[in-house]
Amino acid sequence: MTIFIPDNGRSFKTIPPLSAFSNFAKFLRILATGFIHLTAFLHISASQLMDSTNLNNTIDSLIQTSSQFTERKEFSKAFESIKAAYHILEQHGDSSSLLYSKVCTYHGRIYFYMGEFSQAENLYLKSNAVLNNGNHRNSKTYLTNIGCLGSLYLNTAKFEQAENFLLESNRLGIMILGEKHPDVSLNLTNLGRLYRLMGMFDKSEHFLLEAIKLREKYIGRNSKSCAFSINSLAILYKDLGNFNKAEKLYLEALKIRESVLGKDHEDYMATLLNLAIMYKNLGNYEKSETLYQEALSICTPKKEEEYLNYSSVLGNLGVLKYRMQNFEMA
Repeated sequence: MTIFIPDNGRSFKTIPPLSAFSNFAKFLRILATGFIHLTAFLHISASQLMDSTNLNNTIDSLIQTSSQFTERKEFSKAFESIKAAYHILEQHGDSSSLLYSKVCTYHGRIYFYMGEFSQAENLYLKSNAVLNNGNHRNSKTYLTNIGCLGSLYLNTAKFEQAENFLLESNRLGIMILGEKHPDVSLNLTNLGRLYRLMGMFDKSEHFLLEAIKLREKYIGRNSKSCAFSINSLAILYKDLGNFNKAEKLYLEALKIRESVLGKDHEDYMATLLNLAIMYKNLGNYEKSETLYQEALSICTPKKEEEYLNYSSVLGNLGVLKYRMQNFEMA
């Protein structure tokens, strides 16, 4: 079968039949890069899909594509991939399986990244109900789901629910995935962040140090994920008043994030502002000003919508100038 896809709304281009592709995963990668619009994918019948690959692999490929778009904040494309997965499952009469619950979880993950936590929660809980009803509590899909719920409740300050899900995720993660898996160290970091917010500082330090230890061992200290754990530990030490340790860790996280992500990444900006605020509160105004000026150079008006930090940086710099008695500049 040959598929005809509109090209920019003006003409049609011919896409080779599915049999021309060596495997279906390759076909999905072409979809993801924009060679074929995902909307056209919805017109392929379920039987053709089954002729191309196993249903599980098909759904997993679409979920992986959606996840990649989500992390790049290309949310409309992420939704298209999830819509395609739902469509395939609908054609198979599937609305209550392990696969369906997995799609629901990653659908919710898009809303989580968008900051629409209520919609994310609804989808996470819908997936969780399917998993519990189907006795899938020892599956990787269930593990992903409860990890997402724990992270959601952490970010919405529902600490009791967050603790329950994160502790269960930690127990199952070690059992199912092993300590090498990056999700295990991510969960440990989230537990550390949670206990800091709950004022349980000893527990917080324990989990954050364990997360850094595992990430350094299996991923490397000079990595995005390890920098996240290091930054979280710096925040803990700052809250405890151990400013020397906090400064050292902030500077390390800043260096790693600059090296791995670049200065225009939001994670670099977050550490930069954390350190600037700490210096300001300690009365180290010159160091604080230097960091705020760097932040302003990164947050150009063109990037203001992306960071949502521009006005905050200006306001904090104004307060800093006032404290420095530079009234005219404030």
